[in-house]
Amino acid sequence: MSMLAHRSRAIFRTLFRLLIEETRIYRFLKYRRQFPGLGASASADLQIFGKLRYEPGTSIGQGTSLLIETSGCVSLGKEVFLGRDVEISTDDNLHIGSRSSIQNFSVVVGRVAIGADCLISYGVMITSGRHYFRLRPNWLIRDQDEFARNTPELRNEHHQAISIEDDCWIGAHAVLTPGVSVGRGSIIGANAVVTSNIPPYSVAVGAPARVTGKRLQFLPPRQIDSARLDDIPYFYAGFDLAQSHSDSSSAQDGFIATGKFCLALAHRNGQKVRLRIRSLAGPAVVLHGSVEISIPEHWSEISFTTSSEMGERLWFEIIPTTNNPKPAVAITTAAIDVAG
Repeated sequence: MSMLAHRSRAIFRTLFRLLIEETRIYRFLKYRRQFPGLGASASADLQIFGKLRYEPGTSIGQGTSLLIETSGCVSLGKEVFLGRDVEISTDDNLHIGSRSSIQNFSVVVGRVAIGADCLISYGVMITSGRHYFRLRPNWLIRDQDEFARNTPELRNEHHQAISIEDDCWIGAHAVLTPGVSVGRGSIIGANAVVTSNIPPYSVAVGAPARVTGKRLQFLPPRQIDSARLDDIPYFYAGFDLAQSHSDSSSAQDGFIATGKFCLALAHRNGQKVRLRIRSLAGPAVVLHGSVEISIPEHWSEISFTTSSEMGERLWFEIIPTTNNPKPAVAITTAAIDVAG
């Protein structure tokens, strides 16, 4: 190789590296301007045509791709971590709860809800969409997919929501298929294929995944207390239960909830559920069913009527107001009134 050719190649490599670096610098500045406070790597690929909502501490790693179509919305809670080369795309609603992490090379597609404090390991596949091969067996699979998307009675089945509740661990290279729900506190083994719902606090392995054990016996009681260790699982969703954020005194002061929260309690239709509760910053409003109750800043007891349609999981919502746009409440106890 001549000296001129050698120098030409060296110059080309240098210019190429400079172009890459300039592209990364451009992305870094663009992301900082467009998404202030979002910890996105300059090598991440963010294509946001819909809505992106995120809370402080969110981190998006090198090479990670985030595609939100015009009709899509992605919401990321506090301190969410997306590792390297993660792929996330949706034209629907996709949520990842606070302090959850998704490790390298995982893929999350479609209508997916991942709860708080979840650990998604390497190379996990979570997709709410499916391919069709029996609608018109002689057709190409991609043509059958297009047919399903354009057929009203099939369109709603094309994407079936996937739910992973709080405090779950999904092992490396596991696959979650459309429509499945993984209950709170569950563990899915490496290489498992989840094709059916997994109950709370289960250990499931295999292809298809089968429940082989229990992390603990999940039996909702009639009353729970934030000061009792055994009652923590029944403060089911929407609470910050991390031990690093609490101590014995804070447990006495109740668990903090924002937005929607859920309590797991055994009850019968028409019984009352009583909560010991207070607002943390200005008056708040809590909704259960169609009933709204104002919550003062001092400790008080409120009650709602339950129905059998609610099951053992009772959902509540803290309603933002003009005077309190980001309300939060603390709850110490919840109990079903036997006389109700």
